[in-house]
Amino acid sequence: MDSDSAVVVATAATVSSADDLAELLWHLRRRQARRRGDPPLTYRELAARTGWSHSSIGGYLTGKILPPTDRFDTLVQLLDASPDELDALADARDRIEERSRAEDRGRAGQEHDEGSCLPSSRHRYHQVP
Repeated sequence: MDSDSAVVVATAATVSSADDLAELLWHLRRRQARRRGDPPLTYRELAARTGWSHSSIGGYLTGKILPPTDRFDTLVQLLDASPDELDALADARDRIEERSRAEDRGRAGQEHDEGSCLPSSRHRYHQVP
C-alpha cells in the first residue's frame, strides 16, 4: 500500500459523517485527475459513466446524500480506489448509515415515549386521550 492509500485508509477509519466521506471522495477524484494528468471528472462526466443523474452525483460528492451501497462501490471504483481503500471507505459509509439509523430509532423512541401522538396510516397524528 502506498503512502497516499495508507492516508485514505487511516482517514476513512475516522469518518463520522456524510460530509467527511464526501471529503475523501473529493480527494480520490483529485488524485485520479493528477495520476491521469487530466482535470477531475465533472459531475456530468461521472453521471454519463454511471447512468445516474448529475444532481445525484453532486449530492454524493458534497455530502448532501449518502449513496446507496451499490452506487458507493461503483463510485469509488470509478475513482480508482485501491481494494484496501474500497474496504475502508465501504466500512466508513456503513458506519454513517448505521449511525443515522440509530439516531432515527432514537427519535422514533422519543416520540413514542412522549405518548401524546400516534401516527395513523396516512401519517397524520391524532391526539391520544
